[in-house]
Parts: sequence; structure tokens; C-alpha cells
Amino acid sequence: MSVEVIVDVNEPKLLIKALEAQGFTVKVEQIRFGSDEGEERIADIIGLPRGSWGVERKTVEDFASSCFNKRIFRQIKKMSSAFAFPFLLIEGDLSIKYEEFKENGKPYLDNFLRSTIIKANAAGVYCWIEPTIFDLAKSVKFINKYASEFELKDYVPKLPSFEFQQITTLCTIPGIGEEKAKNILWACGGKLVKVARASVTFLSTIPGIGEKLAQQIYNHFHEKCDVGIKNEIN
Repeated sequence: MSVEVIVDVNEPKLLIKALEAQGFTVKVEQIRFGSDEGEERIADIIGLPRGSWGVERKTVEDFASSCFNKRIFRQIKKMSSAFAFPFLLIEGDLSIKYEEFKENGKPYLDNFLRSTIIKANAAGVYCWIEPTIFDLAKSVKFINKYASEFELKDYVPKLPSFEFQQITTLCTIPGIGEEKAKNILWACGGKLVKVARASVTFLSTIPGIGEKLAQQIYNHFHEKCDVGIKNEIN
């Protein structure tokens, strides 16, 4: 059975095609929340009934820009109150942006983006990174399935499990999907803080995690200025 979703009128036609390929029936309209004086779009895709779940889609460039001008923090706050299940899906490769910061002599900026993702998760807005718009559409399908498994009364959610929150946090690391995140957590006793403290050698022994990805995971939690992130995880 086809599921109807609403997509904001400003979203690209390719997103609509990608969602339709996942079995959605797409209705295009202008999505706005807030008062007449201060209306602002805080979601690009919303599920029905309204308020059940919402997705804000951002390209890597738009995500970085909204972090630096602080717009993302207003959106996170509004999304957390507007939807039972709010999600921020970032489209593209954040590692390229991280390398750009390093080449420009500003490696601390990549940690700012990472800490923003952690803060969003802590606020109940779950963040995933997907390489393409088609992968993003697959995530929307998963979100709809996940949200539909809970009974919604007046759009008040049964909160996602702590394990789910940890999985979504690990999925912000490029190259890690849901299955790899589960393997990592299982190997670390179900505790994200143990992942943050694990060595490259240990991480590389986890099924599906090679030495290169293990190094990425280690760097994610140990690079300069990541102390704040580690404190938030604790």
C-alpha cells in the first residue's frame, strides 16, 4: 500500500522521483510552521498524519552554512516540538568538507560540525548522513516504517530506545550504516563511550570494520577539539 508524504515545493524534482521509487505517493505543497509573522520552513518532508514525523534535508554545504549562521539550532528546537519523530538527513560526503577545513588551516571547524550533530541527537532530532539523494529516500522509507510501529496519541511518541540513539550517533560517521553501527556497539558492550575510548587495533577486529574505517572512527572521537564531544557522550 502506497504511503503519502508531503514534500516542500522548494525541494528538487529528483527528490520526488527518489521517494516515488521507494513506493511513496508524493504531494507537493508549501510547508510552513509558526506564526504568520515568523513562519519558517523547518522540514522538507513530512509524514501523515501531520506531526508524526518530519525530515529536514540538507546538503553538506547547506548544513555547514546553517551551523555557522546558527540557523540549524533554531530548526532543531522547532523540529523537536513539531514532530513526534524529527530527523535531520545530510546528503553528501562530510569528510570532503572536513578535508577542506584542514587545507584552509581551520581543522577545528570540522569538530564544530560534529558537535552540532551530537547536540541535535541529544535534543531528540536524529541525524543521518547519506551519500546520495536516492540513499536519503531509502532512509525516509525506514523512518516511516519505524514511526508506524509506535502508537501515536496526539503525536506524543514512545521515545526511541537508548540503543537507537547511539546507533544514529554512530551513523553520522562516514562509511557507517545501521548494521555496522550495531556491530560496533555489540563489540563495545552496548556503550558509546567505550567506542570513543577504543583503540584502532580493537576497532579493526570488529566484523565489517577494516583498518581504514577503524581509523576514521578513532579520529572522530579523538581529534583536536573533540573533547567537548566526548564529554557530551559521557
